[in-house]
Amino acid sequence: WDKEKSKIEAAQVVVVNYDKCVSMEQGLTSRKFNFVGVDEGLIKNLHTARTKSVFEVSKHATSKVIMSGTLVNNSPIDIFSPVKFVEPSVLGVSITRFKTRFCVPAKFNKNVIIAFRHQDEVKSALQACCIVMTKAEWLKDLPPKTFHEISVTLPDEQRDFYQALSANWIAKVPGTE
Repeated sequence: WDKEKSKIEAAQVVVVNYDKCVSMEQGLTSRKFNFVGVDEGLIKNLHTARTKSVFEVSKHATSKVIMSGTLVNNSPIDIFSPVKFVEPSVLGVSITRFKTRFCVPAKFNKNVIIAFRHQDEVKSALQACCIVMTKAEWLKDLPPKTFHEISVTLPDEQRDFYQALSANWIAKVPGTE
C-alpha cells in the first residue's frame, strides 16, 4: 500500500486484481469509489478473503457491476453473494435466510443440500438487478472474427527445438490422441 498509495489517491480509475484488493484492503477502504466493477463474479463464497475485501472496498460505492460468463456454475446458491454485492435489497444479506427459503437440506445433515425450491423467484431476483444475456444474444452485434496467417521461417536450431516441443506436447492414449 505504501508504494501505491500516492498513485491510487491521485487516480481517476484504479484497477486491481483480487490478490491486490486483499493485500491493500485497508488502504483502499479509506477511499470512496464512485464505481466498482468486478470481473468474472469470483465472489461467490462469502467466507473467502477475496469476497470480504471486495465487499469492504466497495461498501460506499455508488455503482457496482459484476461481469461474468457463468454466474451460476453449481447451484442457485452461486447467485447469493454476487446479488448481495450488486443490490443487497433483492435477496437480503443473510445467507442463512437465503438457504432457508431456497434450499432443501438433507434430513440427516442440514448442511447438505439435496434440492432447491422457488427457482423462478431466484431467477426473478437475478433479473431484477442483472442484465442476463446468452452468448448468442451478445455475439450477434460483434463483427466476424478475422484471422491472419503469418508464416515465419525459423533458423535450424529453433525449428528443431519447436518440432521436439510439439512432438512432446501430444499425448498418445490408446485409441485417440
